[in-house]
Amino acid sequence: MISIHEIQFEGKELKLLKLRNPWGSGEWQGDWSDKSELWTPALKKKVGFSDVDDGVFFIELEDYLQHFSWTSVCVENNDAVYAHSQLYHSFGAQDTSAMPQAFFSFTLSSSIDSNKHAFAISVIQQGARLKNYRPSDPADLFTASNFNIVLMTEKGEFVNARYGNRFTFSLLNDKIQLKPGKYIVMVDPLFNETTEKDDMYREVLVDIYAPETVVLDQVEDARGMQYLAKALKHAARTRTDEESKQYYLEENPDYGMDVHRISDVESLNCWYGFIYTMNNSKHQLSETIRPGLEGLEVVYPEMDADENIDFSIAPKEEHIVILRRTQGSCKYGLQYMTHARKLTDAELKAEA
Repeated sequence: MISIHEIQFEGKELKLLKLRNPWGSGEWQGDWSDKSELWTPALKKKVGFSDVDDGVFFIELEDYLQHFSWTSVCVENNDAVYAHSQLYHSFGAQDTSAMPQAFFSFTLSSSIDSNKHAFAISVIQQGARLKNYRPSDPADLFTASNFNIVLMTEKGEFVNARYGNRFTFSLLNDKIQLKPGKYIVMVDPLFNETTEKDDMYREVLVDIYAPETVVLDQVEDARGMQYLAKALKHAARTRTDEESKQYYLEENPDYGMDVHRISDVESLNCWYGFIYTMNNSKHQLSETIRPGLEGLEVVYPEMDADENIDFSIAPKEEHIVILRRTQGSCKYGLQYMTHARKLTDAELKAEA
């Protein structure tokens, strides 16, 4: 998108968008295109019209919304103010990890105000993607993979997340204030059939565009998953409302309304969700749960051979199960067994 123009035409106000096809040729052929009869000499002069097959064209807003599904907004590449910090990572043959995700850390020395500064985290698929974006042979067609990007602080705060499938996929931190400190980025690809044609498509360039240069370091998988678990606990506490809480033990005399659970796969703006349990009681809580999942999988913690998860939560502590979507639509349910709590020494003495 190059510019937006508000014009008066036949007594109505119209919004004309000036766009450019990044391939440099091939343009919109409807109203307000280069050959449209709607143009007047005065309007051409006002908006800077030229009849050239250079990929640049005009289109009315309503037509644009009807015929286009994606809008790419380019970040200003101002080397005098901003810097690109980059790290290559392989999810292909060189990746020996059993986990699909990868985690990276960086440190900001100054705060970033999204109202004043640009800040973007991008994941760029490698390989001959541009060559095969419009190939003559459909068998060579490049289709961008899906990616989850999650940004969190080292201290365990969930900051932002996004899911999508552009070959240059970015998490733009709009309306978010970033404080100085250490941050963790999770990159999680959901690769498609394109990657089977060329292992280079499993290579990515992680790019951070910020007012300062940062150093990107890879974080060991188990440590990264601990960061993610802590961040999603924070998200469960801060991004859900009271109506999301299930007081499923309200009739239990030991736990009552002091224990609640939140199951959510929608609030994080990516294909991650959680089953969160908070124990505000004065007793240890021990449970066995069995998630019933369609289009979802458990990322953390590991389930046993029977697909159960056993856990104990100390008083005033919390537990989380991390879920990951594997397809667009999903369903989930939960079977659980709350185990009888251990009696205290005083209770055992009274029974004796």
